[in-house]
Amino acid sequence: MGNDLKLRRWQAGDCHLLHEWRLHPANRHWFGDSSEIAFEAHQAWFERFMADKSRFGFILEEDGRPVAQIRFDPAEMPGCYRISLSTAPDCAGRGLGSQILRMGCASAEMQEGATLFVAETRIDNLPSQKVFQRQGFVEAGRHIYAGAEHLAWVAPSVRLAAGHRLSLRILADEPIIESLRRMLGVTGLADISDEAEVSLFFDAASSDDAEAGGPVFHFNTAAAVILDLANDVPFSLALPVEFRTIAVAVAQTAAALHHAITWA
Repeated sequence: MGNDLKLRRWQAGDCHLLHEWRLHPANRHWFGDSSEIAFEAHQAWFERFMADKSRFGFILEEDGRPVAQIRFDPAEMPGCYRISLSTAPDCAGRGLGSQILRMGCASAEMQEGATLFVAETRIDNLPSQKVFQRQGFVEAGRHIYAGAEHLAWVAPSVRLAAGHRLSLRILADEPIIESLRRMLGVTGLADISDEAEVSLFFDAASSDDAEAGGPVFHFNTAAAVILDLANDVPFSLALPVEFRTIAVAVAQTAAALHHAITWA
């Protein structure tokens, strides 16, 4: 690996490069949507991305040569961003994925407005899983996307670590609560307590079970993980909101509450 690694924002001239990387079999196989995308469709998407101030794309250069890319798209809840990254086809196995993930998440743009990062990897993509594990991402459940099984990953931003300690009351089956307790504890996103003012309840649990006077969220998991009710929430939401896994839904909810407190 060269000594001169530099992270820069996407530029207009990157459109062709990103399309070439997107179509290369070494990268395309691992995408959720592995279909071949015509350049005209890619260019239209790229132009929309570049015009959207809520989305961020970065190129990693090694000695002036582009070797990896990462992008951050707003996820389902405020302050949460979904990550997609890839390396140049001839640069795989050199640790550049870990480098751009670390540098992208630590960039001024992301630390200014992000509280949580979310990612997905195919269940058989062990190299990508190791990239996220090395950078402190925590597994957040499995789900099927585009006919393939994926793992979800979450990690809080650096700024969140210094924020308010959040406590949640979760009404669900005990195995779900214990799984969420581990994920929330490892990430530092929240504690679980019966005395918490914020209540999250699932499926058969009733809003009557949640204490009044604080934010209340209800998730329906019959067919998917869908947030279908949110009362006294300190941020704007257009319901319903669908998530990939229960752990991702709870992590994003906790992060959005942190975001509302920190950026109020």
